[in-house]
Amino acid sequence: MSKLYDPSIYPKTWSTLVNKDESIYRNIIAADGLYEHPNNDTSFATFYDLLKYSVSKYTDKIAIGDREVLETITEEKQVKSPTTPTSAADDDNDHHGEENIKETTKKWNYFKLSPYNWLNYIQVFEHVNQFGSGLRHLGLEKGSRVLIYAPTSKEWLLTAFACASQSFEVVTAYDTLGEDGLKHAAISTETSTIFTKVDKLPIIARVCKDSAADIISKSLKNVIYYGEPITEDHQKSISEIENLGVKIHFLENVKALGKQNPYDPNPSGAADTALIMFTSGSTGQPKGVLISNKNLISLIAGVEGLISSYINLIDEEYILAYLPLAHILEFIVESICIFRGIAIGYGTKQTISNDNVRGCLGDIQELRPTIMIGVPQVWDTIRSSILHTVQERGRFISKLFNSAVTLKSFLAKRSLPTGPIDVLFKKVKDQVGGRLKFIITGGAPISRETQNFFEMTLCPVIQGYGMTETSGLIAVQMPGDKDLDTVGAPVPSIEIKLVDVEELGYFSKNNQGEVWVRGATVFQNYLNNQEETKKTLTDDGWLKTGDVGQWLPDGKLRLIDRIKNLVKLSQGEYVALEKVESVYKTSLYVGNICVVANSYMKQPVGIIFPNVKAAASWAKKNGVNFTGLADLINSSSGYKKQIMADINDIAKKNGFAKFEQLQDIILDEE
Repeated sequence: MSKLYDPSIYPKTWSTLVNKDESIYRNIIAADGLYEHPNNDTSFATFYDLLKYSVSKYTDKIAIGDREVLETITEEKQVKSPTTPTSAADDDNDHHGEENIKETTKKWNYFKLSPYNWLNYIQVFEHVNQFGSGLRHLGLEKGSRVLIYAPTSKEWLLTAFACASQSFEVVTAYDTLGEDGLKHAAISTETSTIFTKVDKLPIIARVCKDSAADIISKSLKNVIYYGEPITEDHQKSISEIENLGVKIHFLENVKALGKQNPYDPNPSGAADTALIMFTSGSTGQPKGVLISNKNLISLIAGVEGLISSYINLIDEEYILAYLPLAHILEFIVESICIFRGIAIGYGTKQTISNDNVRGCLGDIQELRPTIMIGVPQVWDTIRSSILHTVQERGRFISKLFNSAVTLKSFLAKRSLPTGPIDVLFKKVKDQVGGRLKFIITGGAPISRETQNFFEMTLCPVIQGYGMTETSGLIAVQMPGDKDLDTVGAPVPSIEIKLVDVEELGYFSKNNQGEVWVRGATVFQNYLNNQEETKKTLTDDGWLKTGDVGQWLPDGKLRLIDRIKNLVKLSQGEYVALEKVESVYKTSLYVGNICVVANSYMKQPVGIIFPNVKAAASWAKKNGVNFTGLADLINSSSGYKKQIMADINDIAKKNGFAKFEQLQDIILDEE
């Protein structure tokens, strides 16, 4: 198999019935047993085993890399903004009834970055063991919890492996969390050590001061940071934390301690908790999901089963990592990359493109990844940006481009050659480095319009469906799948059954129902929350996902929507809010959208934050003065009518029923 994938070897039916009485299905390659150990190696049991395996296999091959900020460049720009009259005199001037335009000077920071600096697997292993030993020397014991409050980076992943080397549990927290979120994570997990980046120290200092009785006196002993303190605020925060009785350490100093005082690796057992990751519910505080070594390793085993069966990866693969590692999607993808020897190049949202860098290339152009991962919002934004660029080149180019997408889609569905058309998409491919083989999407359903767009103009899309409670994956769609409204087949490490949702009219006899999942990837408990655990897990191990799904004839799973997102309208129909939102979001005029409905309404209503670039372009073409969205939202310019027409066209193209179409839209600039 020389190509990335070969649809001719795909099974005609992806899932097989293994229990007729309960209608339980598994992936066809797991018919005789669910996958629990990569390569069926039973000694492969923990997250630390993953690293040991990769070090022994890949040794001096590059593993992870990042870029150094060489210089921060500040540029001043004049920004025009409308101002409202401040007095009657102002209102009576020659511009009566119009907003005044004020020019202000704003400063923008840009970055000059180095090329990628790489660590090979042996260097990674050395760092991990030294840091793990250093943590032991600081007094951490088996089961001690280390909260990682830092952006996605090589330091984040290395810290997770260092904790695994000595049986410490990793607690994740988004680096965008404010004081309340960080406080909840630290207190509820009784964290002994916080690992962070230097610029987060002021937030940690405030949390420690405000909650000393709850955090410091009960559990917190250490704060470890990376990055040089460069401001007075950083130095002040270090002093404040130390004055509260918490020891503060520089990462490199802890590594040096470990080098001087080495400890033998002491990883925890398969059933022990490796990770506590928070997932937000619809109400209340986020729930801490306890994920064991077995959960993680079983998931990796299942994914490896699919890769080895259907995908041909070569030795030189690169992935751009920028999504939060505090989210299970990014965490599990990076873990699989380490297992597979795929080089991980770290980037940031600020430097991912060429727009915010000076004297160097952005992360995509510098790394030229073969694999990228993102969530639907990222792909929708990229798609809109590409289409706006095409539109600005004129009507002829825009029509040619869109016709090429349509023609290639027609040919691809019939397995006909598309090579000559691909020449038209070369500039799109070049924008992401020119060697992208496939993109991975997850976190929420991707619209079929966006998925098809990337399939035609860029590369195959691999869509994953999962949740934190299943260690990241439940089902996955293989590259080249022509059915764009499915999430693919079950991962070989789990089994699925659909359960009746009588009140919504979904029944398993019709191959529809709530998706229930069972297998070694399914979590065991929520942290300190047995009530929610009992609501989510059955006594015989089934996880209730809250999603309504449908089996297709070829054994793939289609998601209908979340049970909580299915709203009954006044005529008795149920509208799937998340589904219609994801489709309407593909409008070039839409920056974001919230679709609302209730039982008194015949049709839903959309609250739309318009796409600013599209709004400016429309205003220019239609001779409307544009200084901001308010110019169009609060006027009779016809802009709302234009958006509504585009929304209606999208609904028609997607075959939406009348009750799925928007009755009205409300434009909002916030």
